[in-house]
Amino acid sequence: MTIEREAYADAAGLFAGPGEVRAVARELNWSKTSLGSTTGWSPALRTMVRSMFNSPFPTCLWSGPDYALIYNDPYRRILGAKHPASLGQPGSVVWSEIWDELQPQFDSVRAGGDHLYFEDAPFVLPRVEGGGTETGWFDYSLSALYDEDGSVAAVLNVTPETTSRFVIQRRLTEEQSALAASEERLRLAVENADVGFWDVDIVNDRLTWPAQTKAMFGISPDVQVTMADFYNGLHPDDREETKTAFLASVDPEVRALYDVEYRTIGKEDGVERWIAAKGRGVFDASGRCMRATGTTLDITARKTADIRRDALAELTRAIRDLKSPEDIAYTAAEVLSRTLSVSRVGYAAIDHDAETLHVERDWTAPGVESLAGVLPLRTYGSYIEGLKRGEFTVIGDVRRDDRTVGPFAQALESKSARSFVNAPVIEEDRLVALFFVNDAEPREWTQGDLNLVKEFADRTRAAVARARGEEQLRALNADLERQVTERALARSRTWVVSPDLMGVINADGYFEQSNPAWASVLGWSEAEVAGAVFFDFIHPDDLAKTRAAWTDAIERGVPALRFENRYRHRSGGWRWLSWLAVPDQGKVYCTARDVTAEKEQAADLDERTAERDRMWETSPDLMLVIDFEGVFRRVNPAWTAQLGYEAHELVGRHVNDFVVPDDQGETTAAYKLAAAGGQPTIENRYRHKDGSTRWISWTAAPAGELTYATGRDITHEKEREAELKAAQEALRQSQKMEAMGSLTGGVAHDFNNLLTPIIGSLDMLMRKGVGSERERRLIDGALQSAERAKTLVQRLLAFARRQPLQPTAVDVTSLVRGMAGLLGSTLGPSIDVRVDIADDLPPAKADPNQLEMALLNLAVDARDAMPAGGELTIAAQRQSIRGRHSSGVKPGHYVRLCVKDTGTGMDEATLRRATEPFFSTKGVGQGTGLGLSMVHGLAAQLGGSLSIDSTPGRGTTMELLLPISAVLVGDEEEASAPLASVKARGVALLVDDEELVRMSTADMLVDLGFDVTEASSAEEALSLLHTGLAPSVVVTDHLMPGMSGAQLARELKAHHAEVPVLIVSGYAEAEGIDPNVARLTKPFRSGALAKTLVAMSLLEAE
Repeated sequence: MTIEREAYADAAGLFAGPGEVRAVARELNWSKTSLGSTTGWSPALRTMVRSMFNSPFPTCLWSGPDYALIYNDPYRRILGAKHPASLGQPGSVVWSEIWDELQPQFDSVRAGGDHLYFEDAPFVLPRVEGGGTETGWFDYSLSALYDEDGSVAAVLNVTPETTSRFVIQRRLTEEQSALAASEERLRLAVENADVGFWDVDIVNDRLTWPAQTKAMFGISPDVQVTMADFYNGLHPDDREETKTAFLASVDPEVRALYDVEYRTIGKEDGVERWIAAKGRGVFDASGRCMRATGTTLDITARKTADIRRDALAELTRAIRDLKSPEDIAYTAAEVLSRTLSVSRVGYAAIDHDAETLHVERDWTAPGVESLAGVLPLRTYGSYIEGLKRGEFTVIGDVRRDDRTVGPFAQALESKSARSFVNAPVIEEDRLVALFFVNDAEPREWTQGDLNLVKEFADRTRAAVARARGEEQLRALNADLERQVTERALARSRTWVVSPDLMGVINADGYFEQSNPAWASVLGWSEAEVAGAVFFDFIHPDDLAKTRAAWTDAIERGVPALRFENRYRHRSGGWRWLSWLAVPDQGKVYCTARDVTAEKEQAADLDERTAERDRMWETSPDLMLVIDFEGVFRRVNPAWTAQLGYEAHELVGRHVNDFVVPDDQGETTAAYKLAAAGGQPTIENRYRHKDGSTRWISWTAAPAGELTYATGRDITHEKEREAELKAAQEALRQSQKMEAMGSLTGGVAHDFNNLLTPIIGSLDMLMRKGVGSERERRLIDGALQSAERAKTLVQRLLAFARRQPLQPTAVDVTSLVRGMAGLLGSTLGPSIDVRVDIADDLPPAKADPNQLEMALLNLAVDARDAMPAGGELTIAAQRQSIRGRHSSGVKPGHYVRLCVKDTGTGMDEATLRRATEPFFSTKGVGQGTGLGLSMVHGLAAQLGGSLSIDSTPGRGTTMELLLPISAVLVGDEEEASAPLASVKARGVALLVDDEELVRMSTADMLVDLGFDVTEASSAEEALSLLHTGLAPSVVVTDHLMPGMSGAQLARELKAHHAEVPVLIVSGYAEAEGIDPNVARLTKPFRSGALAKTLVAMSLLEAE
């Protein structure tokens, strides 16, 4: 029972106060309703319940899941006989007859939808007395009442009765139009503004605002408020009056109705709003004011409309008596600027062709710079194109609009124009004037703002045009009156000598008077002009507009200013005339100037402009307009074709955003040179949109504040230039290697001549066992050193391509696999040797001994490049070259032999010198520097090539291309059994210019059993033959002073064919040598000489 008593006590307190419904509510057991005990009601619901009983309007709350009803005393009129049973009942019970219509409305509002409002809604009401029903009319609104947590505590239903007003309105038809307009304004005001409520607890100094009221003061729903928020949120100009009205409503002596309109400044958003507020104080029995409560309505839209309507009315009054166009424009700017609170407003003329704004005078806010003067519109954005088309330009933030981003935005902000509206004035398809509105801050221009700007622009344009027309008309009238007076005084001097045509036309279209200029300009005499209607002189294409202008002048009194048409010359041609015609008392006074030359010049200019535009649009070359800071202003379509960029991707961007970094310095210097008046020409590289690079050659010249430049794509020429440079470098390298080869070959040949007697003599001493054992060891050591020197010389000759080769069909597969074991032991256990040979590998044309040496050299070099160990791969496969190859080999079929390591690799500098003789990266004593040069020479001498691919840290690949052999392996093999003892027969004629070589070789021949006759030259040998010497064989050096060994062999073949010839050579110089002539390479031992002579059948085995 304690809980029940507490519930009744709480309800008694909540519904304390006068009124029948309060009394019923205090006695109602609310716990029996769907709302439950009042102790559980939310603060927002409790506050609204207290407030609504003070409202003079029928007000109720529909709360809880089934919309239980709570209502105030005025609402009893609506309930009729349903009161008091409806208190606390669900809506489906209270209004069961129309609940299907009401519930969707309640659900929509509670779900967070907009508030609902119905004006003059009819309701069928149950009569309180006598039974039956009656119809009443009400303004019916539904809005959500929010709890502090954002949930909907109830649906607020305010239903002021309008029955009397509605009946009166229906009866008073004569006032229907005015009343309908008033109701429409009321409806619009309510629809565009949320209804809010307020409650001030005077005793506890506590202010309660729902979310709608907080929003009217620019405060978030969850923020607590105090009376300080109310007073501080009032506009300074309205604060004192509003405060006074509120204090009067809570004053026990006054108890005034609180009914005010005031402005608020949003605490959080800074937005200015107009609010209408009503309410009254609630006093206790002692007269003490306990609280004040009431409603608020956002009337900003209505007030704004009133203000703007007043602004237009003020504009009309302000300019009505003004005569000066400048005064009219300034006055309109001043009125609009005060209405919209902007930074600047003005009306100015525009030069359509020059695209410049000519500002005489504009209105500016304090601290804002005037735009008076001439401004180039292109400097402030691309919107000039839209203005020329007559488009209304609206920009809320110049930093975000595509037409004004970048440097344009900076220029506009420097003029206090962060946002702006431009209204163009178009006459005869040309932009002639502009009404502009600027604001220094970003602004969301409302439709109301824009409508007002358009209305001001139209009225200002019309007023300015009227004033200027009146000025010109006054001046014209004065001038014509003077001329008429002078005419009356027998034609003044001006009438006679003026080059302009003058005349007076009557209402029938005949010239009553015309001056002599008609004859000089058009060839017509005064009598001829007066004898025809002036339309007879007009070009057919101009008749329609001329008749229209004539009708305006003669019937409506409208002057024709700068009217142009074509008149027929007496000779048959046409002349363009620009007319000034003013009607007065049924006649038209006119003057005209011959503008044919200007028209022709304009047409010529238009043609040149069109040609320039066509060139701009169709040129394959890049064209641009750039400012002195390097920012693109305009680009032609070739940028899309050549570099892939659309115009909007370039304009407003800096040129160096698209130039490769290495060329940006030169590019900057070029546009700075242009800014100083120079005419730069440069070549630089641009990034294509696809990521590639293009070379562009530029020619540029400054004009005014901009630079105009043309660029041509020279990427192809640059590539050809690079290829030529590479070819020239390759040629220089080839010539260098050829020169080194010639030098090396010559040196090696001389070494062979030196080594031949050394090796021959030491070999003889060894074979004969001369000396003691110690001496024989010394001889053997010397012979081994000589053999190493011979190997070194062979490498030099291999590089010089003069190494004597014995090319044959080589089975590369067998050769490589046979060397695998040798390589494994030579390279050591830290090197993993792998072999990858194609199964169908054909034989290669090569010298097997030299090829083995080449492979060994490459493997040793690879080992040295892998000090910590690694992997060595020897691979071979067939390769066909059908076109140009990077190594320079001829097209054909080859065996491709690769030696690949995982070592340290080579940089570019090392790679360029890798095949030079004696070049080595190894330490002193660790290599001769001839390994790669020998392999290079071997490959080239066989008709193949050596290629090197290497990258530091990623290893090296040596690629050896060897021609495929035309014969099979085995077809060229010869018996190689060791020689047995041999004996010679006959005389050997020995020819050599080197005495030591000749002496050593002679000893070998003698040991072989020959009788030796020596000759120091080929000429001496022929002389001996002529004197009767009949040798069994002629052994001759190849290169000698005078006649060479090859020439001697040919001479012997011609005259002594029966004498066999053996040519001994220091290197494989085969030019001029008969391939059938036997050859032997220096240096050689006695065994090699004997083997060769046996092959020639000059020695017999014993």
